[in-house]
Order: sequence, then structure tokens, then C-alpha cells
Amino acid sequence: NSTHMSSAAVWPLEQVSDKEASLSTALRTDAKKRILTRLGCIFGSYTLLVVAIAVAVSFIPGMAGVIMPVCIAFLGVLPFCIVCVLLQSRFDLEYNATPINELPTYKSEQLLNECKAQMHSEFDVFDQVMEGYCGFASINSVLSAIYKGRFYLQYPTRPRPLTLQQMKAILTENVTSDQSVDERFPDVRISAIDIIIAEPDQFSLVQFETMMKQELHSTTVYSDQNGKQWQIRHCFVANFSRAPLLFCNLSPMKRYLRWIVSGHFSPILSFCYDNEQQMHILIGDVNHKHGNWLAPSNRLYEAMTCRQPSSER
Repeated sequence: NSTHMSSAAVWPLEQVSDKEASLSTALRTDAKKRILTRLGCIFGSYTLLVVAIAVAVSFIPGMAGVIMPVCIAFLGVLPFCIVCVLLQSRFDLEYNATPINELPTYKSEQLLNECKAQMHSEFDVFDQVMEGYCGFASINSVLSAIYKGRFYLQYPTRPRPLTLQQMKAILTENVTSDQSVDERFPDVRISAIDIIIAEPDQFSLVQFETMMKQELHSTTVYSDQNGKQWQIRHCFVANFSRAPLLFCNLSPMKRYLRWIVSGHFSPILSFCYDNEQQMHILIGDVNHKHGNWLAPSNRLYEAMTCRQPSSER
């Protein structure tokens, strides 16, 4: 998922064709088969277990009255087991790769220099200070880049997680709908704030990479109706799960816990290609402990398609 702030134009999104179907689609199709197989095993095992208990108890004198409660108790655990299987199956999509911080490209000096060489200017990445402020830190990082360090929003008193929709609402209320901001900074206009939900059947890896190539380093200039020239700049904030990127080799329970709390926002700064022509995305992590790092575009795309349980983040 990403929040896309454009200083002029909006990139048109098209439906994903069959030929452009991403890696995610294939992974999810295969995962459905594994889920059905596991659910079938659970139902079959539980049926045999309950029948075996009922038969065994029926041969014990005076225990006939407890057959039904025992069966109900065992069946009561069934939904919990089903949920566990579904959650574990969810991990099959993201946890079959090397953590990106163990890849030689993660903080490759050569690739970092190539990324920085393409950037319009230095990008001042704000520190989130503490967990829960990554969304606001990302907002301020982008605003600082757009307004050249002259404008940013005050952090709320209490940290809280954000959805993409909430992030857009904050920017709309405090920036684009605030006339005083335009009056203070007549040389800057934010013309659009777009939310792009990375659903694999609507927004493919190919489209993501194309958008990066066409927009991230765009230097297009256009003239408005008054003849004033404006340079178009596109800024991106990525909303992704760190679990499929960094926590790929943990135990199932640890992976599940990481999945719950691993939602993160950070601005996308640049991109480059390695010797094998694999695109790498430069992330300006608002957690200063990590700094700037690189992720293969397909790995970041997978992380953006990973949603936290019971939320739209």
C-alpha cells in the first residue's frame, strides 16, 4: 500500500491483465490448496477423535451421561485450531525467503550511491521517536521534502497507528484544505493525494515498478493557465509489513507475533538496478535504528500486500 502525493498529475491505474499477474496471485492460489488440505486433515482427525472418545466412554459404567459434554468440549476447541491453521497458512506466502537484512544488497554502498545520484535533492527523513509515530514521521518527511524544510505537522500527544485513509484525511485537513498553507508557501501546490491499495488482482508488481520508473525521479515541467511554470514532483509513502522482509526465519509463534505488530510506514526515496537488472527500492526508514536500506522491488511489493489481522492496515 502506498500514499502517493503528487505536485501536479495523477498516475493512471489500469486493471491488471492476465499476462501481468504478479507473483502474489500465484502464491495465493497455491496457498488456498494448502489451507483446504490442512482444514480437511483437522476435520478428519477431530471426527475420529470424538468418535473414539465417545466409544471409549460408553464402555465405562456410569459415564454415559458425560459423553455429550466431553464431545462438546472437544468440538469447542475446533474453531481455535481452524484459526491457527488459517494464520499459519497466511505465513506460507511471506516466509520462504532470506531476510533482506542478510542480503548483500541491503545496504550496498554502490547501490545506495546509485540511488542517491538519481534523487532531486537530499531527503530529510524524520525520526519516529517511538513506536506508533511512523505514520506521522513519514508525513513530515514528505512535507519537509516538498516544502524544503519549511513546513511540517506537529506530532499528536499520543502515538497511534494510522491507516492510509486516515493519513490522507490528516493531509487533506491540515495541508491541502488549509488556505493559509498556500498563502505562506505560494511556490508549492499539492494537487493530489492518492491512496493505492496493493491488491494483487488490481495493482501488479509490473505496475508498481513502472510507477517507480515513471514518477519517482520525474522532472516534468508544465505551465498553468497564468503562464507560470511548475516542476512536477511525486512523493511516495509506503505502508508495509516488516514481517515478510525481516522476520522470515523465526518460529511460527514468533512470526505470528511479529505479523501483528510489524505494520510500518516509511517514505520511498529512490530506486536502482543491480548487475542482474533486479530493481531495488531505497526506503528512508523513519526508525533511525535501521536508517536507509534497500529491498528488491518484488519483496517490498509482497510486504505491501500483507495486511495486519483484523485491520485495513
